[in-house]
Formats: sequence, structure tokens, C-alpha cells
Amino acid sequence: MAMEYRLIDLMIAIYALSLVVFFADFLEKNGKARWMGTGLLVLVWAMQAGFFVSRLLSTGYFPLITMFETLFFFSWVVVTLALLLSIWFRQEIVVYLLGFLGFFLMVCALLDDPGRLPIPSGWSEGSRLLVIHIVLGIASYALLSISAIFSGLYLFLHARLKSKIWSAFLGRLPSLERMERYAFRTVLAGGVLMVVTLLLGIVWIMTENNPALLLDPKSLTSILLLGAYSMYIMQRLGFKADGRRLAYWNIGSCAVIAANFAVSYGISNFNDWVWM
Repeated sequence: MAMEYRLIDLMIAIYALSLVVFFADFLEKNGKARWMGTGLLVLVWAMQAGFFVSRLLSTGYFPLITMFETLFFFSWVVVTLALLLSIWFRQEIVVYLLGFLGFFLMVCALLDDPGRLPIPSGWSEGSRLLVIHIVLGIASYALLSISAIFSGLYLFLHARLKSKIWSAFLGRLPSLERMERYAFRTVLAGGVLMVVTLLLGIVWIMTENNPALLLDPKSLTSILLLGAYSMYIMQRLGFKADGRRLAYWNIGSCAVIAANFAVSYGISNFNDWVWM
């Protein structure tokens, strides 16, 4: 276990260094710094993946149960998306903010003891179904987090343009129209995954013959989250709301994700599913 702790410390140190290098690139655009930061982030991604696989092989269960495991996996998904966007999107500020989010999640994971392991009492088809439910849920949260970043940048750029404050940095951002469009598309993608996630959760609850979980705080906050994003989509498509209103609503909806996580590992019994 001591080796795992040292590996986690090394990952955090390399991760922090990659963010510092990325930030240096923002201050003064430097291709070498950008490539160095990306290389360090790839190294972090590989170390996270290796750690996750090692834990899977050593424990014999899919490590998505404790708060540490869930947030650690969430961080890995965010880093994966950051790397993909660095290749396809080439917007350094978005990659940096995603990288910072992944770092924040990884640090938050340490609020739980990485060495705390559940005691397995069995592994069933229902358990595998719930693993898929959790994986898709985290992927949905990651996409919705990207959408919130675009909305935050939209509000930042809108405020600067309205105040007629311009800088070279603003010229590196996408236009308001593009950021609003990117935010909407990622909400759609994340929303579809969220619907599938909720359906899988309902199927699992019925499989386990435990309908009381439908009224669990985790289930209720998940429904609230789906409702919030459904309202965002309705305002965008039906009511033709303006970009600022949509951006504020999107960021507010994303805050519900944090509340959902707090409920999941605070007062909810929903994730006490296999290990008792």
C-alpha cells in the first residue's frame, strides 16, 4: 500500500507541473511549453490508467465503489477528454480548465483513504449492470462539466466585450456564437448519457427487487439534475433564450452535479450495492 501512496503523490506532482507549464503557455504563447504540458498530461493519464488497472487486478472487483475510486476515475475521464480536445479542438484555455478540474477531482479523491477497500460479498449480473450505470454517469458528468466551462468562458468574453476591454488573450478564445453552440452540443451528448444512466439505474433497482431506492436522495437529485438540463434544452430550442441566460442556467445546473456527488457519499444508500 505504501507504494500506491508514493505513486499517487508522484502523479499529483507531475499533474501540478503540467498545469504550471500550461499556465506559462497562456502568459506567453510558447509552442514548446504547450507540448511539454501535453506530454506531462499524457504521462499522468497513463499513470492513472495503470493505477486503475492495477487496483482492478489486485482486488478482483471493478474499483468504482469508494469515494476515492469514483473521483479518481472521474479525474481520469476528464484528463482523457482534455487530451482529446487538445488534439481536435486546439483551444488551450479549455484544455487547461479541464486539466485543472481533473486535478481538483484527484485531490478531492484523497479526502477518502485510498487504502480503504470494501469487503466483497459477491458479484452478480446486477452488479455489472450497475458498474455500467456508474461509468456512463461519470462520462455524462464529464461532458456536462465541459459544457459548463464553455458557458463560463461565454460569460467572461461577453462581459469583456460589453465593457470594451480587449486583450490578446481574448483573441485566442472562440467566438460567443461558437462557445454557445459547443455548450449546447455537449449538454445534448451528456444529457443522452444521463437518460441512459438513469434507465440502467432503474433496471438495476428492479433487478435487485428494491423499489425503495427509487426514493433514495441520490435518485431524487439525479432526477432533479435531468430536469435542470431538460429545462436548458427547452429554453434553447423552444423559447430561444439568449446566450447569457442559457450560460447562467447551464452553470447552475452543473452545480447540481456537485450536490449529487455530495448526496451519493453523504446520506444516500444507493452506492452500497455489492459490498456489505
